[in-house]
Amino acid sequence: MNQYIRHRRLISILSLLGILCCNLLSVLATHTFRDTQGQILQADFISADAENVTVRRSSDFRIFKIPLTTLSEEDREFVKTQFAEKSALEKVKSPQPKEIENSSKKTLIPKTVSIRDYEAEVIDEDTKTGRFAYKSNHFEFHSNVKLAKGVIKDFSAIFENTLSAVDQFPIKLNPVFAKEKLYQTQLFETKEQYYADGGLAGSGGSYFPEKKKILIPLSSLGVKKASSTYVVDKSKEDNDTLIHEITHQVMHQWLGKLPIWMAEGFAEYFSNIPYERNTFYFYKFKLKDALKSPAKLRSFATILSLDYQQWSEDLASNPKTSHLNYQSAWIYIVYFISMDGEGDGALLNNYLRALENGVSQKEAEAILLDGRSHDELQKNIIKALNRSGIKVDVVR
Repeated sequence: MNQYIRHRRLISILSLLGILCCNLLSVLATHTFRDTQGQILQADFISADAENVTVRRSSDFRIFKIPLTTLSEEDREFVKTQFAEKSALEKVKSPQPKEIENSSKKTLIPKTVSIRDYEAEVIDEDTKTGRFAYKSNHFEFHSNVKLAKGVIKDFSAIFENTLSAVDQFPIKLNPVFAKEKLYQTQLFETKEQYYADGGLAGSGGSYFPEKKKILIPLSSLGVKKASSTYVVDKSKEDNDTLIHEITHQVMHQWLGKLPIWMAEGFAEYFSNIPYERNTFYFYKFKLKDALKSPAKLRSFATILSLDYQQWSEDLASNPKTSHLNYQSAWIYIVYFISMDGEGDGALLNNYLRALENGVSQKEAEAILLDGRSHDELQKNIIKALNRSGIKVDVVR
């Protein structure tokens, strides 16, 4: 039984500019709206136009519009101010990087990806049966403990933003936008519960293709207990594991087509893009900032030879080798996305299109090699990494 299971390592995330954080907080802060009749509503401001304000109600996270004419004069002024702040914020251009990992200007990697009008709803919270279910636009996630409203919102944002990031990536990965049957995730209060339900010992999260379901313990997500519910522990918050597993889930149609190193490499790639305040900051990603120098790298020929069984065996019995497998797969994906050839990801794109059309992995491998031997390609990879300021130590 093939499983996309991995053990997550901590990689630091770059912090946002202080002024941007402050602006985002002011835009997304919960507000008490009051109508002309004195009725109040706790909700988050999302957007506004000349006639309506769009909000997310705090009690159930439902999104709807309120006619401006029904609001108090004070709140109409509040909406006007918020609309002006958000419009100004959206016009602020992020610093234009000279390059993204030595990439050509042809590589149209989005600078940022952010979904603001996502849903975050409570389906059921039953303390007697222990069933706690929640949903966003395309995902449904269950927990065996109650989650705080903030956690529900944060998780919903991560689900939807990851799907959007994969969808907007210039090398088309074509994720499926589930509608009638939502993507499924099961959260567990303890690692013991996670292991008992099939999670591999030592792993931080699992995606099971046969169930099309993610299993993950809350401890992998920086969530802690506070009274009768669970809240985000800001000192331990870690979204990497969840983003990694979501990437596998929304790329489910690639199972059986992609070799294991590439499937894990893509998941590593998206999970290491800086993510804060419901936004992926692609332009801030710098491979050399996330690696220790010299970076150890398994040879491309070795990584290429690994099958699902060997990958899983390394994960279960050899943590050091497993860590090296993930790191190598990630580095090679970065190389093929933005360092190889003209830096436009053309060979990788052609490789994926070939697999989509039924070409075998072995036959499609020739597209990536592009007339190069494994040793020649390895030398090209090392040179490209060195040019990016990354020293490497290749091991077999």
